[in-house]
Amino acid sequence: MFISFDEWINQRKITSWGTNFGTSQIAFQGWRHFKEAYVPELIERAINESRIPVTSCLDPFGGSGTTALACQFLGVHPSTIEVNPYLADLIEAKLSTYNIHSLVDDFGFVIKTSYEDIPNVEEYINYLPPTFVEPGINNRWIFNLGVANRIYAIISAIKKINNPINARLFKVLLGGILVEVSNTVVNGKGRRY
Repeated sequence: MFISFDEWINQRKITSWGTNFGTSQIAFQGWRHFKEAYVPELIERAINESRIPVTSCLDPFGGSGTTALACQFLGVHPSTIEVNPYLADLIEAKLSTYNIHSLVDDFGFVIKTSYEDIPNVEEYINYLPPTFVEPGINNRWIFNLGVANRIYAIISAIKKINNPINARLFKVLLGGILVEVSNTVVNGKGRRY
């Protein structure tokens, strides 16, 4: 089932064009808080007010994918550039079409495999920055050993999925919770531990 742009934004009427006010209530925009994000209605307005027909759009700073997703709903082909790998995967995950049965099967596989085929974090810990896993340096670390083991087990299971679209979505979802399960505090744009 496909929905229209107006259905996606819940047919809301915005009061400010320069902010991301209310975007967290829009499907696929509430995954993460993006300070620099803006309202998708800005893209709709630009396309509607263009003097030439708009069939494609280039966004050289993809960010959280607002432009690409809005374009997709408006029937405009988006081309997006994003240098941050997590955000690039987030944009792709938002723009992808999913088969719910395949997604459910792959999710079950990831859960089952991540508990049955438990890799040892010690195997790859030497390749990580020294403050990544406890004990870290001077008691500064991002993940405790138990959490690091679970993350590695889930990542290992995701790598075994044959469907790259589903695998990307699972990586994005895992990435979306890492701050909450870490020893990291987000402060403005910075992070500290």
